[in-house]
Amino acid sequence: MDMNFLISHSDKAMYLLRELMVSLAPYYKEKANISKFNQFVTIQLFSSLYATSESVLLLVREYSLFEADILLRTVIEGSVKYIYLMTGNLETDSEIIKEYYNIIPEMQKISEHRKAIEAVDLFKLYSNKKHPFEASILPEEEFNSLQEKYPNKIRKSLEQKWGFGTLLKEIINYNKEYESLVGLYYAYNLSSHLIHQDGECVKMRYVGMRKNAIENNYEFDQAHAVRIISNILSMGVIRASEYILKYEINNVKYIKKIKDIMKFMNELENINQELVDSHL
Repeated sequence: MDMNFLISHSDKAMYLLRELMVSLAPYYKEKANISKFNQFVTIQLFSSLYATSESVLLLVREYSLFEADILLRTVIEGSVKYIYLMTGNLETDSEIIKEYYNIIPEMQKISEHRKAIEAVDLFKLYSNKKHPFEASILPEEEFNSLQEKYPNKIRKSLEQKWGFGTLLKEIINYNKEYESLVGLYYAYNLSSHLIHQDGECVKMRYVGMRKNAIENNYEFDQAHAVRIISNILSMGVIRASEYILKYEINNVKYIKKIKDIMKFMNELENINQELVDSHL
């Protein structure tokens, strides 16, 4: 595969995305009709997703496509959560954002406590030393209080509510234009194999290696790279568009930058179409 293709296309994507994001700064806007708490939480997620998006493009640039796919999954999930957090009236502190930022993390202390105990018990089989895992073990009174506050039924309900598939349906109900995100559901699920390094992951990597080394066919990797770059850009545009909408920003310079990204995405789509046509 032509490494210049990876470098040039990932660099261009990074430049376009960075131009858009920098133009929106500072993200916190005092005069916005959005509460300080809502701004604080959503801006942290907004910034984090941009940083991770750049990391994905850097991995593509270095030909680490499967690793890029793993991080892409976090960007997809985080972007869906960002859109969900931005729904509704944000002038007063959002119950959805409180649940995301306060309730879910507090509830998760229960499972973290149990995992820490398991880890420490395993560690003590081989060592008598103290281990950092122990810091996550809660006092018995606090653990019991959390269990009473979040019984199994409530925990399961919240976990289901914040599942990727459920959130995807919610944001589509919120805005039918997000139906286009359904196409990312397959990529999101497929990357689970890469995260867990299971047998399917090994097969996927082997197929890619075989096509490159034995069949001398690098178009598979090129299509893979184009898909990742396109996904990163589309997620970035969606997040920025949601931000601009909620902050009621009316400036043609943002529209111009988004159009530049969309133009590049069309170029990527044409490249992929050519690759498909060449194999039909």
